[in-house]
Amino acid sequence: MGHILKLFINIINVLVKVIIFLASFVMQFLIIYWSIFAFPHYFTPAIYLVSLLISIFPAVHIYNSSNNSSFKMSWLILIFALPITGTILYLFFGQGRNFSKRKVKKLQEYQNYYQGKYMNKYLRLTDPIDQKLTNLLQNGAHMPMFQDNNVLFLKDGREWFELLLNDIAKAKEYIFIEYFILSDGVALKRLSDLLIQKAHEGVEIKIILDDIGSKRNLKQKTINELKSHENISLVSFNPMGMVFSLNLNFRNHRKITVVDGKVAYCGGTNIADEYIHEEEKFGFWRDNACKYDGPSVNSFVYIFCVDWFISSKEALNMELYFKQSFSPIHENVDSYICPFSDGPGSDFNPGYTLFRTLIGNAKKSIYISTPYFIIDRDFITALENAAKSGIDVRLIIPHIPDKKTIYIMTYYHIGRLIKSGVKVYRYLPGFTHAKNLIIDGRYTFNGTINLDYRSLFLHFECGSLHINEKLANEMTQDYFDAISQSQFIDYKTWKKRSFFIRILEFIGSLFAPLL
Repeated sequence: MGHILKLFINIINVLVKVIIFLASFVMQFLIIYWSIFAFPHYFTPAIYLVSLLISIFPAVHIYNSSNNSSFKMSWLILIFALPITGTILYLFFGQGRNFSKRKVKKLQEYQNYYQGKYMNKYLRLTDPIDQKLTNLLQNGAHMPMFQDNNVLFLKDGREWFELLLNDIAKAKEYIFIEYFILSDGVALKRLSDLLIQKAHEGVEIKIILDDIGSKRNLKQKTINELKSHENISLVSFNPMGMVFSLNLNFRNHRKITVVDGKVAYCGGTNIADEYIHEEEKFGFWRDNACKYDGPSVNSFVYIFCVDWFISSKEALNMELYFKQSFSPIHENVDSYICPFSDGPGSDFNPGYTLFRTLIGNAKKSIYISTPYFIIDRDFITALENAAKSGIDVRLIIPHIPDKKTIYIMTYYHIGRLIKSGVKVYRYLPGFTHAKNLIIDGRYTFNGTINLDYRSLFLHFECGSLHINEKLANEMTQDYFDAISQSQFIDYKTWKKRSFFIRILEFIGSLFAPLL
């Protein structure tokens, strides 16, 4: 009965939104038609003036917002071109990473206690670049930098999954699981069976899934089976419902597992068969993640508990789940880790700001792997300038895309980079989903953030900055292994695009931030 009711609610929700969108398009079309054909000529200025007045209010709101400038420009073009349709779409998809003030206030009250007591453990580092990055994340994202080298790079999804299951099997107290995608199949069946076994052993299990990310390939029967067992709690992040919501576009793209507060996993991998090579959708699926088992695990506990509060309204006592010391535990170790996340109530975009800072401070090399590359002019210019100054700048993108429209825009955006001397490669075995930055053989990023507007400015993401030369060497080796299987794209090859594709690229470039 519950499954039927939820299905009915979801259908009604989708129908309501579709009707609103269609009504806005029809109304916009009628206004255009009336202004051109139906009314006498002297009515046309009046109709245009009314449309212009409609567009002024959202336009002023967009102009005064703290959103990215390219993001603002795309919305302004759409709203001035189609005032009614553009305004409706902006209400649904253009509000940035924020919830209501009341909800944000409650969340901040919950966060502030733990930030003040545990998360404000700031390090002072001797290297000026290290300290600059530390200050950026500690003051912007309110996440501490840990003196910690307990990180293991996992260069393949199958390796990640087997190690993950092995650690879950050892759980004694609790398991936190948070993923954008949980998909029915071999991977989820193995995980579910193990979680049910651990629940019967008395282990506390909490699961957060994204309602839209998991909706397509996750049966309600699977959810009900998990929730039917004592000690297993499962919630959906920002679920679709019958209530008209302006937060539909806020998705939880995080990918975290924490076991007993002792180990944590984070990376690009979801719980779905393509990630562990049980299913081949877009050729070979390249992805990776990291395992953490030092004090930085506390930050992943914090991120999960905050998301649990957002999703369930239950304020977990984090002190029960912190199992690592917050104080530095290593002496004479030049290795640091700072997990971080973004969220409502803050205009700070840690991923975008960190990446720009890393690129701006690079001296020798910048290696990037991303499934999507749709980013603003400032970011592209920073990479161009780095390449022109003699820095070795490389970018790996997929050869087989999972989203063809998005891939057209990715391919369009690499043109300027190639012309400026950035080396761009297509990963020939299939789809590269890995999200990595490796700077100067010392600074690395691993996490969930794609280099596109949606990931950087809308979705809820997470990841870690590592200052660790050993880890950087391992990630660099994996990076060049991928390059050895990739095709170098020269400018002449890039220019050979059909006229039709170029038209699509031009239109897409105007609205790329909205994709």
